[in-house]
Amino acid sequence: MVYKSSRDVTKFIFYFLLFLTSAFIFGMTIYYVVQFSDSWDDYLDYAMALLSLGLLVMIVACYVRTYYKLDDDKNILYIKNGLFVEEIPYKKITIAEPEKHIVGMMSLSTKTVTLVYEKMVKSVIKDEVIYISPSKREEFLVELKLRAKNIRPMKK
Repeated sequence: MVYKSSRDVTKFIFYFLLFLTSAFIFGMTIYYVVQFSDSWDDYLDYAMALLSLGLLVMIVACYVRTYYKLDDDKNILYIKNGLFVEEIPYKKITIAEPEKHIVGMMSLSTKTVTLVYEKMVKSVIKDEVIYISPSKREEFLVELKLRAKNIRPMKK
């Protein structure tokens, strides 16, 4: 079952400002090279142009290609956020609660689902937190709780 990411104005403004900043840096780099440099021999010019162009591509990809998939074949929650992918096994998810957050790059809305899951980090199991924003949040939570049997209520 695939859920697109919900979007709201707050996150749109955030992404738009990030996009404008990246576009400005890219434009100024190109302007500097054209106006003040004899050639593209300076590697710093290349690096700055490629870095800002890469940032533009990442921002657009994150905004356009974010979705969440409950994959019953692999027993995972598949999270696609632009160029980034996270696969979380159902059995590792310990908390799934609806909340409101402005932070969280895997979400495009302030109406999020907070997921806590166990992740192996340097041979130690630690709890990781991720914020996602499926479009049908309540339906998503019901479906996820049917699949992830280890979900417990969040301690407040």
